[in-house]
This record gives sequence, C-alpha cells and structure tokens, in this order.
Amino acid sequence: MENLKIGTRQKAAGVVSSISHPLYVAPPAILAVSLRSSEGIAAGFYWWGLYLVFSALVPIADLIWRRKSGRITDWHISNREERVWPLVFGMIYAGAGFSVFRVLSAPLILQASLLAGLAMSALVLAITYFWKVSLHLLGNSSLAVILYWGFRLHPLSPAVFIMAFYLLAVAASRFVVKAHTIPQIITGALLGGGVTWIIMVVTGVTH
Repeated sequence: MENLKIGTRQKAAGVVSSISHPLYVAPPAILAVSLRSSEGIAAGFYWWGLYLVFSALVPIADLIWRRKSGRITDWHISNREERVWPLVFGMIYAGAGFSVFRVLSAPLILQASLLAGLAMSALVLAITYFWKVSLHLLGNSSLAVILYWGFRLHPLSPAVFIMAFYLLAVAASRFVVKAHTIPQIITGALLGGGVTWIIMVVTGVTH
C-alpha cells in the first residue's frame, strides 16, 4: 500500500512538473496580459503572436533541435552543464524581442516582460557555472508577477492566492521528482519573482 501511495505521488508530481514547464504556461498567461494591455482584441492578439515568436516558438524549436541532436538529454535540461548554450541563446531571443517591441512601441508590460527574461537568463547563466536553480520556479514566478501587474491585482485577491497555490504545487512537484533541492527551488522562485518585480518598477509598469 505504501509503495502504491509513493508511486501515485510520483506520477502526479511528474504530470504537474511536465505541464508546468514555463514554455507551456507562458503563452496563455501572456495572451491574457496582452489582451488586457492592448487597445482592442486584434492588437492584443498581434502583440501576443509577436511575443510568442521570441519567447516560445524560437526557444522551443531550439530545444527540439538540441534534443534531437543529442546536445541536451531531456526537455527540462536537468543536466547543469547542458544549460549554458540554451541560456545564452535565450538571452539573444529575449534581447531581440525587447528591441523589436521597443521600436514598435508595444505595451510597456510586454516590453518589461521580455527585459525581465533577458535579465533572468543572464543571472541564471552566471549561477549555472557552479550551481543549478529551478527554471520551473524561475519562469512561473516571473509569470505570476507579470499577471499581478498586468491585471493590477489586489494582494489579497483570490487570483493571488490561486497563483501562490499553483507555485507551491510546482515547487512540490519538482522536489518529489527529485529534479531540485529545496534551496534550488526557493532560489529559482525568488530570482524569477524578484527580478521581474524590479524590472516592472524600473520600467514604470507599476506607476
């Protein structure tokens, strides 16, 4: 019976860990923010589509190529040494996206989100040379902050509690599947949420 419980827990954690990958969660989250911050539905979908090119489509295509060519051993890039080049190119994609959005005068929060992605990639790249942090918590915590400011949520609103519960579930899943230690999970969450929050303040999104 105990083995059955452990097996069920592992399977559930594996499912949560898989579906909570930031590359999968970002598209619907950014769509909601884009529609909220744009002048009209058409504009919202336009900015969202352009955002996806830099933040999801190109990075996913890059990961598929790296996986098929054997440059990474799994989709979550669990091996610390294999994270360097995906992070480098992630910085390039985010930087290019930010530049394009800046020139086209895209909604400020979308510009700030891409800039946050660039900053987080740079920090994690530096850390990756000697340690590994949870990219799941990094990305999802960043998205939580983007949603928070995108919808100007009240700190005690139900949406905030739902996001907090979701982040706890992601954290638990990454621990149960033995992808990260608790310090790695906490560091990822603090970096993702903290860096994104700072970028939102510096760029004027919070004003």
